Amino acid sequence: MSILKPEQYDDLRRSGQINAQILAALRDAVRPGIKTRELDTLACEMQREMGAESSFLGYTFDLNKQPAYPATINVSVNEELVHGIPGKRVLKRGDVVTLDCGTRYKGIITDAALTVVVGESGSPRVQQLIQATEEALEVAIALLKPGRRVGDIAFAIQAVLQKYRLGIPPNFGGHGVGLRPHDDPHIPNIGKPGEGDAFQVGQVVAIEPMAMLGRPETRLLRDHWTVVTTDRSICAHTEHTMLIHADGAEVVTRFPNGE
Repeated sequence: MSILKPEQYDDLRRSGQINAQILAALRDAVRPGIKTRELDTLACEMQREMGAESSFLGYTFDLNKQPAYPATINVSVNEELVHGIPGKRVLKRGDVVTLDCGTRYKGIITDAALTVVVGESGSPRVQQLIQATEEALEVAIALLKPGRRVGDIAFAIQAVLQKYRLGIPPNFGGHGVGLRPHDDPHIPNIGKPGEGDAFQVGQVVAIEPMAMLGRPETRLLRDHWTVVTTDRSICAHTEHTMLIHADGAEVVTRFPNGE
């Protein structure tokens, strides 16, 4: 797991600021008619201008079986839960789009995501879906501190998502970050209090509530990256990177306005 030294904290914060600025710009750029590849290009250019680089580009979970990820960000649309590869797809009014960005600055990695509706606010149920992931994330942030266990956070997220009667994918969630794009521990969105590893001072984690309007079953597309719901139900997820201090968690990927 990623445990940073105090002298690395400022680089972590800068990485988080860059990541947040990029996500804010991507959110503002989403509109009917834009290609997902254009969003990827924007993120790449912004990272380069700010002296950073993508922690997603070239990444692979399994060097023997999975091709390296070919883009700067993830752009997951509608039934795509995670790891959507940006390309020629043109966004339409009403599409539900999750933007997920990982930034490496001076070797320190942060990761954050948000979900938006293209060109409108979305149906009440879609609004509720997005709101639920955001609410679950804030509940988790408030609980996160040294000694708290992975199961405590997972159970708190689960309680919020179940309150909204949403599907919760069992195999996806948050993770350690900071020194590597995906590090221990895995932080699921379903769990039992008191189970799992205890969090430590200096640990960096990305908490990532995910949910869908339908059933929680998913499948992997032929690109070996994009995960979609088997019933094609709409998905959303929200994510922030946190640094754990003795008295709680510092969110390093907040938007300039505090989101």
